[in-house]
Order: sequence, then C-alpha cells, then structure tokens
Amino acid sequence: MNKREDPAVTAGTPLSPLAPEPTPLMGTWRFALPILLVLYFCFATFHALTTPTGFTGLQNAPDEAAHIFIAKEFNAGRYPTEQSVNGNPIGYEWHQPPLTYFVAARFVPLGDRALRFVSVAFGLLSLYLIFQVGRRLFPTDPLLPTVATGFAALVPSHIAITSTVSNDAPTEALFSWVLLIMVSSYRGGFTSQRALALGLAIGLALLVKATALLLIPIVLFSLILLYKNGQGTRQLLSHALLCFGVALLISGAWFVRNGVLYGELLPLQSFKRAFAGTAQASDFVKAMGWEGYLSLTGQWTFQSFWAVYGNSKSAEKGIQLFLPSPLYGIFAVFFMAALAGITRLHFKRNQVFYRVQLMGFWTLLATLLMVLGSFGYFILTYFQAQGRYLYPAMLPIAICSAMGWLALFPEKSKRVAGFGLLAFMGLVTLFYLFWIVP
Repeated sequence: MNKREDPAVTAGTPLSPLAPEPTPLMGTWRFALPILLVLYFCFATFHALTTPTGFTGLQNAPDEAAHIFIAKEFNAGRYPTEQSVNGNPIGYEWHQPPLTYFVAARFVPLGDRALRFVSVAFGLLSLYLIFQVGRRLFPTDPLLPTVATGFAALVPSHIAITSTVSNDAPTEALFSWVLLIMVSSYRGGFTSQRALALGLAIGLALLVKATALLLIPIVLFSLILLYKNGQGTRQLLSHALLCFGVALLISGAWFVRNGVLYGELLPLQSFKRAFAGTAQASDFVKAMGWEGYLSLTGQWTFQSFWAVYGNSKSAEKGIQLFLPSPLYGIFAVFFMAALAGITRLHFKRNQVFYRVQLMGFWTLLATLLMVLGSFGYFILTYFQAQGRYLYPAMLPIAICSAMGWLALFPEKSKRVAGFGLLAFMGLVTLFYLFWIVP
C-alpha cells in the first residue's frame, strides 16, 4: 500500500503512548465543563445586566453603541454603507461584515440588553470548543482541558467583552471551531465532511469580521502539516478545493458588494478615512519615541487583556481604568511561568508528545502568531492598546497557558496547581465585577 494512502500513517505514528480517542470522563470530571459553563454564564449575565448600555465610552463595553446602531439598521431592513451613515457619530462600524448584525437584529425588539446575550451565547460556545480541543489533544488527561477552559471562562475582560454587543465573541467562536476541525483532522484525516465543515466555518467567519482572513494562512499551514503526516496529495487537494469553494460560496457576495460600492474587496481605504480622527501611533511616537510608544502599548495591552473597565466619570474623558498593579504583577508572573513550562515541554517534546499533539500545538502556535502579527501591524498605525484584539486566539492562549503552567509541577501537585490558578482567577473576577459597577 502506498504510504500516503495508509490510514495508520494518516492518523499519525505515536511518539509516546496516547489513546486514539478521548476516554469517557469519569467521576466528578463529568461535571467540570458544565460547572465552568454555568459559572461563566452567571458572571457574564451579571455584567450584561449591570453595565450601562449604549454610547457609554466604558472600556469594558467598547464601541457598543455603534454595534447596536448597526443591528437596529438591519432590523429596520437597511444595510448601512459609508454614505448612509455619513455624519452619524455612532455609525462608524458600517464597514463590518453583516452576519453578527443579521443575527442580533432578531433580538432588537427585546431591548439593548437582550442583544448582549447573543455575545454570551457565543462565549459559551467558545468555552465548549476550548474544552473539546483540549480533550482531543490530551484525551487521557481531563485536568488540562478543564484548566484551559476555566482560564478562558475567568479572564475578567474576556467575560466583559463577551457579554456586551460586538462581533468579537462570534469571531472567537468561529476561530475556535476552525481549530477544532483541524485538530480532529490530525487524528482522523481531512475528510470531505471535515472539509465541508471547515469551509462553512471560514465562510461564516468572513461574514463576521475581516480578522477571519487570518484563518486562510492558518488552514494552509494545517494542510501542509497533514501532507507531511502522510495524507494523500490528491485527496488533500480535492478536499482543500471543496473547503475554500464552500467558504467562497458563503462569503463571496460580501466581497462582490464591497467591490461594487467601494472599488475594493474590503473597504480599507474608506475605513482609514473613518479612523482618521482616532488616536494615531505617529502622534505618540513624536511625543515619546518608538521605545516609549511600544512600551506603553505593550503594558496597556497586557493589562487590558486581563482586566480593564470604566465608569461614568472615566468615560467622559475616555480614560481606561485598571485593577491594582499587584494583581497584574501576579498575572505577569503566571505568564512567565507558563512560558517557562512551554519551553521545558519543547525540549522534551519527542518523549512526552504524540505526533498529532505536536501538530495541534504547532497549529495553535501559528494561530497565536498570526493574531499577534495582525495586532502588531495595526498598532503601527493606530493607538489601540486593547487586549481584546487577541481574543480570536483565546483557544491557543488558554490551552498553551494550561500546558505551560501544569508542566512546572510534579504529577501529584498538578491538580492543586490547576485548581489553585482557577480559584485565584475566580476571586479576581468577583472583585472585578463588583469593582466596575457604576
């Protein structure tokens, strides 16, 4: 049999023992995901019901008035364009793809707060997908997917962003769905069914946010990994064409519309004009130099990834508020510890990982690097030091953080280390939610 057609080769040759499929969760582990989903839902609901809606300027509800405006336009049967919102101070999200607003428009009659629960639903879906990817990568270790899912469920700013009106939550969920499909393909091959599902996920993502264009190189990278792992060339190419054909079929009309209205597939030049009045990187560079600008942007991005908020007073001046500095210091120590743990695993990778785990890790890393690179390019033009721009890669961040953190501890201490981390994050979240109530 040709090597590239051998199912055993397609599935991957083990570098260390690993069950081919996730083993059933036993005992209390069966309740891990439901508990985390309920916990997240309670926190997100509290934030959704207590934070003012609309044009508030609150850092934990960014651009919400603009997103609500677009949803209401869709509910009224209008598709906003640059011309139709000209002069409207909350119409600046006109350039966004339509799918989020088409869905949200169904809930407009229920009030602005009801729209927030569209984001909460996608937040729940993202957590479920993180758990499923973790289970497929570590099928005999229920602790790691639990810690990874709990991490994402308990990042305060992540709770805030996924409980206000925006297209960030569906973008994250669709990124996570794509990663689940690719990780599943490493185990069972890139079948026609997975190609169809992947094309659907990419097509929908392109109709949610332009950031989804990053999924194309990520998927191409995954296809290269599948080829190197032995999947047949002809089958791989045919399924890749099926995948991208479905994605184009779903999202193609959006790009054609842009071409007709704006003369470009994405209204980038019009977007630049709309953003001309926002804080520019060049202004900060003139005042503090590149070193100072990048240092400030890095600090604020790191802090806002974890927790940023606003109240009625700070919103008037556009000021973002942070938690006490020692808390960010603890998060920084955790980040460095997780990075050290990942580095440690890297040097032992051939002894502790199965090949499909390595392929999954490289795919998560590629996703994180693509999102980071896109954000880095963005802040070279605009001063947008917001950690939420990294949330499309929340799944890679959560799983890699859990991997690195748990790798630092002996087997008998891993459970204490994992649940200790989640307990600390839960306490910070409680503090955050009560702190931001106006």
